[in-house]
Amino acid sequence: MRSRNILFIIGFSFLLFSCDAITQAYKETFGLQDDSKKNRKIARDNISSENIYDKQEDVTSEDKKVNLLDNAEKLDQIQQQLQALFPEKTLMVFPPHIYVETDRIRLRLVDPDIPENIDWYYYRADTDTWQKEEPVKTSVHDRSKPILLDNIQLGTAHHVYRQLIQKVQGIEGAELPSTIYFSFHVPEWNWNARIRGSRADYNFKADKEGKEIEFSKQ
Repeated sequence: MRSRNILFIIGFSFLLFSCDAITQAYKETFGLQDDSKKNRKIARDNISSENIYDKQEDVTSEDKKVNLLDNAEKLDQIQQQLQALFPEKTLMVFPPHIYVETDRIRLRLVDPDIPENIDWYYYRADTDTWQKEEPVKTSVHDRSKPILLDNIQLGTAHHVYRQLIQKVQGIEGAELPSTIYFSFHVPEWNWNARIRGSRADYNFKADKEGKEIEFSKQ
């Protein structure tokens, strides 16, 4: 009888232990599932937030996008910034061209301290700074002569750009040029741009002051 009672107690204890183990396993299993669901929800929320943030950044970037050609005052300021890099120095620009683009300006500057050295200088709108770039290789046979920076007004590129806006309206499939360049390797200095249309391309030329002197189909 005593042995039977002992066996009963042992069996009952084992049953309780098994129930506890099953309960614990259930909690752990479904608890993990709940945690997993929560984690997935948090991840989805984070992704949604990131997407919203990215879209906001894109809109902000578009809002901040600049067009140097559409701002005469800024172009004049940029020219002054270049001069400010060399206080009390006379700056000379080497031919043949100065390139004024929507987001940068490129020219070849004579080193005021070592005149035989010529380097490309770039202005970039995203940093609002001029930077010295690669050197220009010259030759003893090159008879090009530099001109004074003060003899050029970068702001004139804006006046040329305004005329181009009018020109593209009458050209099928035309887009505004992203580059206007100033040529001073010829006797008559001039501003140039090319308008590309869906049926034909056109060249625009203006004098030093930005007045139209030629508009021709290519």
